[in-house]
Amino acid sequence: MLWGIIAVIMGCVIFMFVRMYWEAKNTMIQVEHLYHERLPESWDHTSILFISDIHRRTISENWIKELTFTHTDIELVLVGGDYTERGVPLERVRHNMKLLRSVAPVYAVHGNHDYNADYREVDIVLRECGVHLLDNEAVWLEKEDAGVWLAGVDDVLTERAKLRVALSEPNLQPAFTMLLVHDPSIVQQLHDERIHLMFAGHTHGGQFRLPWIGPLVSSGIYRRYSYGTYELDRTAMDASEGGTKIFISRGMGTSHIPLRLFCPAEVHIIKLHSKKKQSSAPA
Repeated sequence: MLWGIIAVIMGCVIFMFVRMYWEAKNTMIQVEHLYHERLPESWDHTSILFISDIHRRTISENWIKELTFTHTDIELVLVGGDYTERGVPLERVRHNMKLLRSVAPVYAVHGNHDYNADYREVDIVLRECGVHLLDNEAVWLEKEDAGVWLAGVDDVLTERAKLRVALSEPNLQPAFTMLLVHDPSIVQQLHDERIHLMFAGHTHGGQFRLPWIGPLVSSGIYRRYSYGTYELDRTAMDASEGGTKIFISRGMGTSHIPLRLFCPAEVHIIKLHSKKKQSSAPA
């Protein structure tokens, strides 16, 4: 009887570890539809590949081929930081960035783990791969008859984030503005900035979660903004701008322990919309 109970317990433990390993190593491709009334109509239905927190993982050529075969309309790739960490070979970073650059133009920001690596060498690799690193700056992206701002801020935890600097040009020439960050705690620095969409990572969704309980190790701002889409309370922002949405990814890699629990690795195909999708009425 005792040995039977021990066998059941051991079987459950093994099953749980296999599940956690599988969640960490198999990346879900999530299609997300983000609506904002201020988005220019020419940007309606724009597809963006958003990937964050790669850490130690290697992107495979087959995975990229399957991704682009299924999603042929990707126009932009956004990398939300932590694309490397201490001990990751530079050639792995080069390999990953070259594959992402083969999909579409790539824009990236630093995360806190990027600074644990030799970030100067990493920055050189990014430039050689054609990746545009947004270091507290904004770029103007045009499509047909309209443009949008894509701003990026450096890492918050290492105190390199300069939000006002990043948004200086969008403030001078107001237009629809997307902000790429690594750490969603940047929301604590927001005042009256004109930001319509934000993309962030860093949280890993908690990495270890339980149903009805949520993340086991996250607290404070990271528990409030864990993963998914949130409407920010921007009472200081001009109401005519339509508010700010932030989308937070669980990320592709893991931190410290290469396991996940009820929180699978993910990347995203972001579909932008200028008008809300209307549900079809029953016949």
